[in-house]
Amino acid sequence: MISTVVGARENATANERQVAVAVNAARTEKAAVATLLNALEQSSAYSASGQVGTGGVGTRFAASA
Repeated sequence: MISTVVGARENATANERQVAVAVNAARTEKAAVATLLNALEQSSAYSASGQVGTGGVGTRFAASA
């Protein structure tokens, strides 16, 4: 009986750890996506020549061959 209770508690603790890891991963992913979206928004403010454009879509780094 005691071993059953101990085993159930260990399983519950393991499940809690898995949930905590999943929540942390989701938060990290959300922060990464927000950072990438912010970078895209900032980049789209620059024209292909690297100058700030008026709503231009491009990159702040001019392409060179």
